[in-house]
Amino acid sequence: MTEKSKKSEKLDKPAANAAANASAKLAEKREIVEIRRTPKFLPFMITGATIGLIGAFALWFATNGTRDFLGYIATYFSGIGAALGLIAATAIELATRRRVKRVEATKLEG
Repeated sequence: MTEKSKKSEKLDKPAANAAANASAKLAEKREIVEIRRTPKFLPFMITGATIGLIGAFALWFATNGTRDFLGYIATYFSGIGAALGLIAATAIELATRRRVKRVEATKLEG
């Protein structure tokens, strides 16, 4: 062996010992976890409110209403649209709950 390889061998031993000690301190715990995709509720709510607001503007233009009328229907329509968006997200979440994938995961503790 050359002198250079002896030095690198001496340097590698502490690193290997440290890795062995670290793995001895970590305990593995296996669990079965469920993986499923769920919708995000906020985008559904914002989309519903936006559609409601567009509907309010359409109704306001169709009836030649006043500004006060626009304020009232914009508030109600956007609130109803947001509620319908939340209902849609909840329905999708309930439908995707059936497609659950179960896998085994390893958790390292230490």
